[in-house]
Amino acid sequence: MLVGGAGAAVAAVGGWFVFLRDSGGGPEGVVRSYVSALDSGNTEEAESLVHEDSPSSKELDGSGNLGENLDYSVESIETSDAGPGYNESSYETVQEFETLEVTTRVSGTVFGQERDETSTDTVVLAKNADDEWKIWD
Repeated sequence: MLVGGAGAAVAAVGGWFVFLRDSGGGPEGVVRSYVSALDSGNTEEAESLVHEDSPSSKELDGSGNLGENLDYSVESIETSDAGPGYNESSYETVQEFETLEVTTRVSGTVFGQERDETSTDTVVLAKNADDEWKIWD
């Protein structure tokens, strides 16, 4: 998923501070929107971008457990050659999967310490029955 690790490193999403709602932006637009929602502290919006049947689905509680004053941004997004590791025929609510390599930067204060971390992660997205791309894993 896109959140996890020491000091709440974000695992993937993005693009140069141009955050888009998925209005034709496809999988990359969803990732950008997710990071934008995290950056603005809008956990409800972030949760809405996760596929309803995702095995990684979990609620973000918005209680600040992601750190204090964190800034989330996307450095790059590339289509991955790696397969998603899932088969859409195994899920009634998935039409297809897309795999992206996302480099994300998180900076700010985590448990009283300044952090500035960049990580590249594989993000799997799934198109649901309503033709909407959502974060799967």
